[in-house]
Amino acid sequence: MTSFSASSPLTLDLESQNVVLQSLKNVESSVNGWLSNDSKWKQYKIVENEYLALHDDKTRNARTKDMRNITVHSLQDAKTKKLNVWKITAFLPCDPKTAIDLYALPEYHALYDDNNSMQKLQRFAVAIDSSCAQNDHIYDMKVAVTNSRLNGWIKPRLCVGVNCRRSDTCYIGTFVNANVLQKYRKQLLISETEYKYTQSKNLNLYFAAKPSSSCSTTMVEITYILQADQGGSLPKWAVDKGMVDQHMIAIFKQMTKYLNATKNKETKLATAISSNIMEAGHDSLNKKNEEDIKSGGGDEEDEGEDDVKSNDDEQEIANWVEIEKEDDEVITDID
Repeated sequence: MTSFSASSPLTLDLESQNVVLQSLKNVESSVNGWLSNDSKWKQYKIVENEYLALHDDKTRNARTKDMRNITVHSLQDAKTKKLNVWKITAFLPCDPKTAIDLYALPEYHALYDDNNSMQKLQRFAVAIDSSCAQNDHIYDMKVAVTNSRLNGWIKPRLCVGVNCRRSDTCYIGTFVNANVLQKYRKQLLISETEYKYTQSKNLNLYFAAKPSSSCSTTMVEITYILQADQGGSLPKWAVDKGMVDQHMIAIFKQMTKYLNATKNKETKLATAISSNIMEAGHDSLNKKNEEDIKSGGGDEEDEGEDDVKSNDDEQEIANWVEIEKEDDEVITDID
């Protein structure tokens, strides 16, 4: 899979900026409406995330036993009756910022996408005029080309979306307006071949993360909502299976496996560092002991030399005394 982030932001003209911002406001309005009507959601399926580990004793209660569940709900939208709205609630073993990074940034997607779902995924930062954008909002456009799925039932598709990251807790998105896409196609590095693919449009995309209070370890609860038009004349079962099973459910298991592997590497690294520090401490202590021993032997040797020197001095003095006595005797004899 190709991953690319533009070195400089994509600058849109004011008209395109207004179109993009209005599209994102429509997403927010739709999502808020859906989330406020819990009774209209129908449970579709529950799948266990077997990769989510809950080791802490404090997590073994009725609430946290369900934390491995990836729960899928569907909703019939009054405005687009032919297209279901899908919602997943699930947990990931990380903090909110990491969860949003994993979902929003192609460089992470490339690391955990073991299903090879994308042949191309590129992100372009989008510059929005300061008078229109809010300070904590980060905008981007993403160009994705999928690989074929379901044994060829679903052919490669082009999906071009505009997204807004709100702080480190929420990421919303929708498809790029056709006029805007045509205007900036070359800057988005979409080839002629890719542009001819059937376009899959994310009508509404919402990925939100909040810390979980049910677990003493770091865990976030994710709400993921997706409504998409896969394009073409696909049967409904193929659309549902491709979107729910092979994307929405799969992505949580992939992220969890990646986070587990990262944590294991960090643990091994911390253990290795700790071991190296201990070994370094032992080596330093041993070296100091050796130096002390050598230093102690040197002192004894010096003391011995001092004793020898002292004896030599005494002998020399005695010799001088004897010589002086002899001189005295000679002088007396002369007298």
